[in-house]
Amino acid sequence: MATSEETATDDNKTRDSLGAEGDAPDRGPTSETPEDDRARPAPATVGTGGFAAILLGGFLAGAIGYLVAYYTEFGLFEVAEDDSATAALDEISGQIGTQADRIAALETSLEEAARAAEADAAQREADSTAAIEPVPETPDYTDAIAAIESALGGVGGELEDLADRVAGLETTATLSTGTDAPATEGGDTQAADALRAQIDELAGSLSTLNARIDSLPEPADYDDEIAEIEDRIAALDTRVSEQSDAISQARADAKAETARIATQGALAEINAALGTGEPYASAVSSLDAASDVGLPDGLTAPADAGVATLRELQAAFPDAARDALPAAIGATAGDGAIDRFGAFLRAQTNARSTSEREGDGPDAILSRAEARVNDGDLAAALDEIDALPPEGQEAMSDWVDRARTRLDAVSAFESLSQSLNTN
Repeated sequence: MATSEETATDDNKTRDSLGAEGDAPDRGPTSETPEDDRARPAPATVGTGGFAAILLGGFLAGAIGYLVAYYTEFGLFEVAEDDSATAALDEISGQIGTQADRIAALETSLEEAARAAEADAAQREADSTAAIEPVPETPDYTDAIAAIESALGGVGGELEDLADRVAGLETTATLSTGTDAPATEGGDTQAADALRAQIDELAGSLSTLNARIDSLPEPADYDDEIAEIEDRIAALDTRVSEQSDAISQARADAKAETARIATQGALAEINAALGTGEPYASAVSSLDAASDVGLPDGLTAPADAGVATLRELQAAFPDAARDALPAAIGATAGDGAIDRFGAFLRAQTNARSTSEREGDGPDAILSRAEARVNDGDLAAALDEIDALPPEGQEAMSDWVDRARTRLDAVSAFESLSQSLNTN
């Protein structure tokens, strides 16, 4: 009897140990059944194959522990003389606990790597959206990473060994039934058959789990997936960089083209104003904003009032010449009475030559100046007028100022236009 009590005590300890390894609550020998254990809600799934393996391993460990306890408590088989079944179950329990620890550690490592890869891919994708031209989204490797996380290298072989040991336990139980169980106890025989059926079911579940693990990619494949993701991200970075450069260049070209169009428009407006005599201050402001060159004073100074047109200067020259001629004649008359009297007569008649003629006298100078004005050559006309005596220049200074203002504005405009068109 002492041996039976010690065996029962050892079996109870084994049952408690196996129940703890499987994360299942303690069960009494008669109050609960394996069906109650299976009916208990499973913990929430984290979405990886590794957690499913832990859950199934814990469930199998608990079921085996319960069956052994049931098997020994009700005396279905005598194990006092043969402790091989207990030893096998102890070893199985230890292996299941070891596998659970390895699975949890591997799952943690793979989940950290997966989160890092997904975070990096998400950051790269967010950066790419800053570009104007859409770029392809980074491929979603969530499913592939989840499958890789469930790859438990080395676990498959050890689970095969675990299935073999369960089969060995079944054989031991069968031998014990044939030698120790009374033949007259029909109920015990039926219980033994049920126990063997449950052990077969557990062995089949282990085989299914083993096949599932074998079908998954090896952890080494994870490195290949990461390398592929990194290559795709690098290619995406290159494309985004190229597109960013192209966009920057396009913006610079567009800005330059906008400035060129604005400059040409302002120049056209100023040119028209020089032809009509209208003010062109707004056009000067637009030109100054559109270009990066300094505007000459000869063009900007008369912008508010405008400049005299060539036609206006041509029409006003005869009157200006008649005002200048008497003053110039008086200044050039000799000291003799005859010379001074002749100058007086010419001044009184205010007669002057209307056709160009040679000579150094005021009338000849003014005739040549008028011819240059009619030709549109204001610069040559002003050069002729500079040959008059100061008294003659002073008499027609108003016309000279208007002509010189126009000449300076037109000259500045032509130089500026040539410079801007060249650039």
